Amino acid sequence: MVRKSQRARAPSTDCGAAADGGVARTAGEAAEARRLAAVRSTGLVGVEAGERIDRIARQAALMTGAPLALVSLVDEERQWNPGVYGADAPREAPRSLSMCSAAIATPDPFVIPDASKDPDWADMPGIATDPNVRFYAGQPIDDGDGNLIGVLCVIDTVARQADAELLRTLSDLAVWARHELLADRTALERDPPPGGADQEALDRLEELERLQSLVVSTTAHELRTPLTVLRVHAELLASAATVLGPEERESLEAITRAVARLQDVSEDLVSDLRSSAGGAEEALKRWLRLEEGSRRIRPIVDD
Repeated sequence: MVRKSQRARAPSTDCGAAADGGVARTAGEAAEARRLAAVRSTGLVGVEAGERIDRIARQAALMTGAPLALVSLVDEERQWNPGVYGADAPREAPRSLSMCSAAIATPDPFVIPDASKDPDWADMPGIATDPNVRFYAGQPIDDGDGNLIGVLCVIDTVARQADAELLRTLSDLAVWARHELLADRTALERDPPPGGADQEALDRLEELERLQSLVVSTTAHELRTPLTVLRVHAELLASAATVLGPEERESLEAITRAVARLQDVSEDLVSDLRSSAGGAEEALKRWLRLEEGSRRIRPIVDD
């Protein structure tokens, strides 16, 4: 289920509210207190976590064709983004202006197809002004105990629809983001039995080994090989370019650029996912299907 856009609003503090409303408000305040404690326990609010979380934002952007992506944590007053991708991607924003704050209302994906036409968001900074945000799609991240601590989101400056493939991609990568956001907390909470193996560490190592094996085997046979064949044949055609007409040469150049771009992006993806196992196998499997992966690359437009 995808939720309709709606600004997050602070709970009422009207002392004249009905008793049942007061009970609900108290329960909501307790849930928010637990959620904030879970956010603080990550140890990442106010911290630039570096490549291990930035890479998740980068892959979300590349896989969905979005220019901006964030891995966010939402605390009491602000949205802090330990993972960012994009020239205009902010590290933080006031919670009152945060789309991610609205996204954490429920575990369902949260989508704004065109913020400029959405009465809840149209007059907000960054929408009515630079960078003129239009599209937002976010997948809330929970801590395993029911606390929605943040969001993996992609943002675009053009209006878009969030199709099922985009939402599945965010859902898969949000699992990876959860692993990384909770990695430090998990290490602090870990209490292995004396003389025994740390089962969680063993499970994570096995996950890493499975992912590495998937990267090596699937990439070699499903992506690198056909791309190499395409590139070699393009180079053979280029060697005879003098006998081609202008339109044929232009098509050949476009094919060569597209193949080179796909090879570069696939190598980056493989390198990133080789470095961190985070439950991203399904996203990788889909990405390494050439016919699907190629659709996620934005066209290269020459100036």
